[in-house]
Amino acid sequence: EIGWFDRPENQAGALTANLATQTSRLKLISGSQLGTIMEAVVLTVVSLVIGFVFSWQLTLLFLAFFPLIVISGMFQ
Repeated sequence: EIGWFDRPENQAGALTANLATQTSRLKLISGSQLGTIMEAVVLTVVSLVIGFVFSWQLTLLFLAFFPLIVISGMFQ
């Protein structure tokens, strides 16, 4: 429908700007950041499982300090 392009939000410039914005957002979630996050999550879970298998007391001690480790990593 021709009238669709007459609306200000559907003009060529607006559509091009929207496309550029959306692709940059998509790049953030599908790039290396997603891989890094997934690697960190899997590594943490596997480490906790191994820790509980070999020394559950030491793993519980680690879990007590885990929030501090995460928060300090966020500020780094």
